[in-house]
Amino acid sequence: MRSKVRYRLQGRRQRNKHISFIRRFTIVSLVGITIYTVGLFLIEKPKVLNIHDFELIPAKGEKVLKLQNILVPTKLDIKVIQGNKVYKVLSKDINQRDQELILHIDTLSAGMKEGPAKVVIKLKHNLFLTKSYSINTYVDTKAPNIELISLTNPVKQGLTGAIKLRIQDAHKAYLKINSKEYKLYSVDNLHYLALFPVEVSGVLDLKVLAVDRAGNVSQKDFTLKALSSSNTKIVSDLQEGENLASKSDPRKLWEGSFLKPIKNKSVFAANNGVVISIIKNQDNTQTLIIDHGLGLMSIYKFLTQVNTIEGEYVKKGYNIGKASKNFHFGILVQGEEVEVSPWFDNRWTYENIENFLN
Repeated sequence: MRSKVRYRLQGRRQRNKHISFIRRFTIVSLVGITIYTVGLFLIEKPKVLNIHDFELIPAKGEKVLKLQNILVPTKLDIKVIQGNKVYKVLSKDINQRDQELILHIDTLSAGMKEGPAKVVIKLKHNLFLTKSYSINTYVDTKAPNIELISLTNPVKQGLTGAIKLRIQDAHKAYLKINSKEYKLYSVDNLHYLALFPVEVSGVLDLKVLAVDRAGNVSQKDFTLKALSSSNTKIVSDLQEGENLASKSDPRKLWEGSFLKPIKNKSVFAANNGVVISIIKNQDNTQTLIIDHGLGLMSIYKFLTQVNTIEGEYVKKGYNIGKASKNFHFGILVQGEEVEVSPWFDNRWTYENIENFLN
């Protein structure tokens, strides 16, 4: 009898242990599910930042997709739909490194024509972390039209060339000379001007590229004859020259030839422009840069005194400071230093620059 009672008590204890374990497991599971569910609501879903950029897409070109909150590996699917035609742009797994993706689009391969369409973008991590976009778009099949108006050709090595173009329907345009890029400045959304430095002699490949808002790209090729020169081109050690060039005014601010900027120890603005940068040097002197527009700038190094401030418009001949014994003056074109002496010559400035830009 005692053994039977003892057996029953042990059986009850065993069942109680099982029930207790199941209860604990259930509670822990519920807590885990609750934390996970709350976490899903707290964590921002992956999303696309530049949806409006996809309201126009090219027949053949590129688009940049800007993403945010890609905290975990995510499946990205993009397709274009026009009628019964579906073009798969991309389908791949992405991660935190893929905050910006360049999309190569070719709607022509799917037989799509100019007209309305739809872009569908889907970002999916799991059943809960999913975001979809359906964008009404327009397939643009017409690339920008590029027409050359004038070009300094030939031009001497170490000097400056000028180009003027008519480009229809361009959003941005640039110039490439032997694989080096230079900015083209829009005057009225139709005419584009630029100055460019000529670093080497010989026959140079010159390419003009234009991209419209949809992403269509046009290219026109030219050849540029660069004559050899006995003068050695000065190389600037200015680290931020290229960045400054991108901020240059798209208007022509200078007038005619440049003045020689120094008399005694006083330094004068070589031409009309805007003071774009004042840099403190390690030897307690300062470097001042004036923007004259279209990528043209003048640089005044080793000034002991500066009489102007950044952002101020100065006229030709304005006293901008005082020079040290190491004073250096230079001309920057698209961030690169070129030969200065031709810019002091009124005839050269007219025949090689002004005549091509007007």
